[in-house]
Amino acid sequence: MTLKDIEVADIPLTKTIKNSTEILFVFPEIYSINDKKYIKNCALKIENWKDLQALAIISYSSSSFDKKELQENELENFDLIQEITLDGNFLTLKGYSRDSNNWLEYSFLDCNYEILNPYLE
Repeated sequence: MTLKDIEVADIPLTKTIKNSTEILFVFPEIYSINDKKYIKNCALKIENWKDLQALAIISYSSSSFDKKELQENELENFDLIQEITLDGNFLTLKGYSRDSNNWLEYSFLDCNYEILNPYLE
């Protein structure tokens, strides 16, 4: 299963597990586009990135916002990951923060990733 085979929009994450070399995004289920069904207990594991560019977009109104760069020790937890894109050497996740409700954009350069199905603790 690849990133192009799944959809996670509007599926709240169960939890996020972070350390200095790995982030694990745990979902109660993901949607398999090929199989046209939900698959329970999955996770997206991202590890060994060369660089991480993280932004929080803080909205004050429909026309007023700020962008804040986040350091790795300031990363917020996603509540919803609405978009996952793979563009060249960048894997980018976009969605809403569980911590602040801000929009988050995390781009991992030259990382390894895999979809764990099933994810067993």
